[in-house]
Order: sequence, then structure tokens, then C-alpha cells
Amino acid sequence: MPGNVTARVLLPAKGYTNGLALMEGNVVSGTVSNNWLTLTNVGSGLHALWLATTSSPPPALLFSNWQSGWLGPMQQPGPGGETADPEGDGIVNLLEFAMGGDPLSADAANLKLQIAPARRTVCLSLRERKSLDGAGFGQFLKSTNLMSWLPVTPLSGAAIQDLGEIWLREATFPIEDNQSFYRIEYSP
Repeated sequence: MPGNVTARVLLPAKGYTNGLALMEGNVVSGTVSNNWLTLTNVGSGLHALWLATTSSPPPALLFSNWQSGWLGPMQQPGPGGETADPEGDGIVNLLEFAMGGDPLSADAANLKLQIAPARRTVCLSLRERKSLDGAGFGQFLKSTNLMSWLPVTPLSGAAIQDLGEIWLREATFPIEDNQSFYRIEYSP
């Protein structure tokens, strides 16, 4: 749909009565009547709309839906692949999806690092898609040599701001006497 408009979209419900669909990697709800799912206030643009059988689909299905909506049919290893970076901002598609980024526009502001030497902590702020809440999609890893990585649990972690379909989260780690590196790894 061109322009700055919203629309009502009808999808054949194929016997599903839960009123759920996937759109750009998010679960959206509508109403089912006469075997049609009606979604309202769908914004302008191209969308991948799929029927959803559950309100908590697996991350791989959410990523596939997001991938189709943003990048067209799944292309591995083309510009739609998990590790592709079509706009060249250094953030691969899988991370763009997890953090609610735009894979077609450079947007490196998804991560922020704060070091608090007095408290001996490092705080990582990151955006994370709400539809991945509790899905075990991402995990923090730690290394002392950049070769061997082990899972690590932050000292604290919380959602600090609601950004609509995205959470702004913080994770705090201790500053240790030995050199340590942290990363977050996502896999569908």
C-alpha cells in the first residue's frame, strides 16, 4: 500500500479461530468471522502476513516471517540470509531481526556500552524484539581469549523501557581482574 495510510486486511482463516497472524516477525491479533481473519490498521508498505497457530511461535518462524516481509523470499546465502548485511552497517540480518532494526537502512544505534569503574561493572543496553521474550533466542557469552566462549549470566538484567514492539534492556556484568570479553549470540 503506498502512502501514509492504514488498511483493513482479510486473510482466509483456513479453520483457525484464534485470530492471530504473523507480520514482520511479530504476532498480531485480529478477528475471525465467516472463516476470514480481519486485521485492522495495517500500515502502508509490503508485508508478509501469515496465519499463526499460537501466540508464542518459535523464533525461527518469527525470523522467517520478518525475513520475507523485509527482504522478499528467503535467500540463503543472498541478501536475505541470516548472516547477510545488505546495507553494510555491520549488523547481520539475524541481529537486525532480534533488535528490531531495519535491514535496509544503516542503524548501528541498537547497542550501547557503559562502564562504571567505581561500581566495577559494565552495563550493556540493547534493544530486543518483544515477540522473542523468554524464547531463549539469545544468550550472553564470555571469553578471556576470544577463542573459547562460555555462557554467562548477567549480575542483573531487566527491561528498562517499552518501545512498542521492542524492549530496551540492560544487562550488567562484573569488571573482573583478568581481561574479559562479552558478546550476545542469537540463533533461530
